[in-house]
Amino acid sequence: SPPPHPSTPDSSPPPSYFVIPFIKNISSKFTPLSHQLNKNLAFLILNKLSQFIKVCKDSLSNEYKSSVVYRINCLDCNASYVGQTKRQLRTRIKEHQTNIDNPSANLTVVSEHRLAGHEFDWQNVSILDNEPHYIKRLISEMLHIKKQAHSINIKDDIDKLNNSY
Repeated sequence: SPPPHPSTPDSSPPPSYFVIPFIKNISSKFTPLSHQLNKNLAFLILNKLSQFIKVCKDSLSNEYKSSVVYRINCLDCNASYVGQTKRQLRTRIKEHQTNIDNPSANLTVVSEHRLAGHEFDWQNVSILDNEPHYIKRLISEMLHIKKQAHSINIKDDIDKLNNSY
């Protein structure tokens, strides 16, 4: 077995620092004070290059966003549908539209509402939340369905949601 490490009973505490903003011809005057206090002096630069140079990415339009909870409003009444998708929103919207146009597909609440003579506002789909984690996105979807005054979502979408919400 290896010998134990020698203990250092007189180990000194780690050095402590005093940080002040760097101001030309003024900051250096704090050096004597830092020696008196037995502190190391560090300077903070106030004008950072990142304050002056901004590299911004163009923001994505809603249709290209993914991992979202969204709402589609009906143009003919106060009804709305809330859904969630991991994929780009435009992909999910196209699926809704294809389901409506395909009479042999299983009817969804969106297609049933459309077949009742109502039209959805496909151009103005709202993003209610952006959540990359699936379970959290499902919870967000349930909460937003619960908040809808005139939701056409099937009520079992919120069965697992406690009534206190």
